[in-house]
Amino acid sequence: SKAEVGKISEGDWMGLVKGDGIVAVGDSVEAVSRSLLEQLIGDDGELLMIITGVDADAATTAALQAWLADEHADVQVEVHAGGQPLYPYLFGVE
Repeated sequence: SKAEVGKISEGDWMGLVKGDGIVAVGDSVEAVSRSLLEQLIGDDGELLMIITGVDADAATTAALQAWLADEHADVQVEVHAGGQPLYPYLFGVE
């Protein structure tokens, strides 16, 4: 399949934004999450809530937190265990 962001292959991860559809595609959940978060945070994001699902990996969550601390030090980050199936991460930005 193909989306505006590029080709989607079996096994790829997709970053979805309500109203915008697929905004990021890649072969790693961490890389797709970073791309998605860059778009969500933008220039005015102040608070990021990460809700981890049942398939979230602690190492990936820690890597995302470290990346956020380096790249978006001004954004407050909260991590909550949501336990949702299907989506390893849900993100909310204010």
